Amino acid sequence: MGRIIQRKAADLIPCQTNVSLSQLAKLFHFFKERKHQELFPPVIHSISGGDIVLNGHHRLVLADLFDVQLNIYRAEDELDLITVESYPQLNQTYISETNNLIRGNYSCGERYAFNIRSGGYNSIRDLREKNGVTIERIERFIGYSPFEVLPLF
Repeated sequence: MGRIIQRKAADLIPCQTNVSLSQLAKLFHFFKERKHQELFPPVIHSISGGDIVLNGHHRLVLADLFDVQLNIYRAEDELDLITVESYPQLNQTYISETNNLIRGNYSCGERYAFNIRSGGYNSIRDLREKNGVTIERIERFIGYSPFEVLPLF
């Protein structure tokens, strides 16, 4: 079974190229409502060139922006799935969606990493910077200072 590790987000390899301000706003709503415990940690797996993100890109972008270390789940293989018994605080739908991402993205990890990197997205920091995610933009979008609810990752 995978394990929870702590690490910085900056050098993780993304498998997506877009960051949505509305998704970031949804995360801040979770933080503000103190519902962040209902979120499973971001999921990664190791490939030959580093660690690729399977799930949790938006939280990792925020962790990089605010220079926060996160708990991250390292999946050992595509069958290393989350169970309700192990994480009873999580919503069943969320568990199913996360497991689908683990299964779907795990087998494509190397190819995703190559394609994403060829577009200049070598890290979560690149993902954040190329999408223009700044504290100021987040504050304008959500209507309050992000520092009111941090650090709740």
